[in-house]
Amino acid sequence: MPTMMNRIPCPLCGSYQHRIFWRSESYPAIGGKVVPPECSPRIPWLPLELALCDHCQHIYQSQPPDERELDAFYEGSYVSANPSPALGGTPPRGLEIFLRAILEATGSTRGRAMEIGAYDGYFLHRLVQEGWQAVGYEPSKMGEIGRDFFNVDIHRDFYRPGKSSEVWDLVVSRYVFEHLSSPVEMLRGVWSELSAEGWLALEVPDMQSRLEVGVLGCFAHEHISYFVSSTLCSLVEAAGFTVRKLSNSRDGLMVVAQKAGRHSETPPGREAAPAGNNAALVRQFLDRREQQKSAFARELNLWDGPRNYYVYGGDSHTTDLLVERWLPASQIEMILDDDPAKQGRVAAGFSIPVVRRDRLPPPGRGLLILSAFGHHDKLYDNVAAWRAEGGTVMRFYPECRLVRPE
Repeated sequence: MPTMMNRIPCPLCGSYQHRIFWRSESYPAIGGKVVPPECSPRIPWLPLELALCDHCQHIYQSQPPDERELDAFYEGSYVSANPSPALGGTPPRGLEIFLRAILEATGSTRGRAMEIGAYDGYFLHRLVQEGWQAVGYEPSKMGEIGRDFFNVDIHRDFYRPGKSSEVWDLVVSRYVFEHLSSPVEMLRGVWSELSAEGWLALEVPDMQSRLEVGVLGCFAHEHISYFVSSTLCSLVEAAGFTVRKLSNSRDGLMVVAQKAGRHSETPPGREAAPAGNNAALVRQFLDRREQQKSAFARELNLWDGPRNYYVYGGDSHTTDLLVERWLPASQIEMILDDDPAKQGRVAAGFSIPVVRRDRLPPPGRGLLILSAFGHHDKLYDNVAAWRAEGGTVMRFYPECRLVRPE
């Protein structure tokens, strides 16, 4: 492991003792991996480094951008990795699983629900359909789009505890808490606004499955924390909640919890030895990433066609592919993506156009690279007709492999 360095304290336990295990000297800063064409030349390139807390084993970004920069970004042109139903996209496949877990836990209970980071309003819309009186907070422009499309109550603003006098029976948040610099403080604020025995449901990226596989696209400036099951439970329990359900998959890491007694004033991880062994997980990630990189180079050398490349997937995985120079950006003609919110934009920092899948040139003119993790198999199936016509595809998972037409 690289040498210990001091940057920001651990967001979970407040310790300054950590070890840097991954660093990029220059990485396109601040989220949305695709941006309007005119914005790409102005994207700053900043160092990006990840640390493992020696005390509680939490994995986090040790030198994040200034909070004002992040706030300005979210209020602007943020585009999620998941296609938006409000813009013609398909609802994320894990969303109904998350909703079902909430309904199973709460039973026949219905009441006032609040969503932190409502994005396009689709999940809020589903809560209303299930009988909840639901309100959402969303600082990006997608909140306005979703409010009009789904006719739901979304405030275009950041949620901050104490802004409302409401008492909630359920608070939900999907893919928000990894962005927060003070997640413990935020959850303790949520605790104070919940009714007695009120419910909390959180979903964040599942870093364990990604680190085990050595996935590209794991890290980003806008993500401060990288949770595994043990550290997400530590966060929730320190804020005064009792975990009722915990599950993880490629779709995400999910916890449903219920308000218990008063929250602890002691940061998580300070009372006892940390749960889990994230140091071993980090070593596995680094080893696996090197194996994948070697395999990718080997398989790419087997491609004897034109050195034109098309990348399918316009998100963090593709950004890492370009930043780490697994593939020359100058030889990528286009990035395909099925999300209408991304089409017409360009790869942040690289200005490669993002287009619809039907813009894919005929087989024989170049190699198609599937650049995704959670949706990798779906992307492969989506180009079945193109492959049947003679197209060659580079797969990443479960192994880097050149798949020629049969």
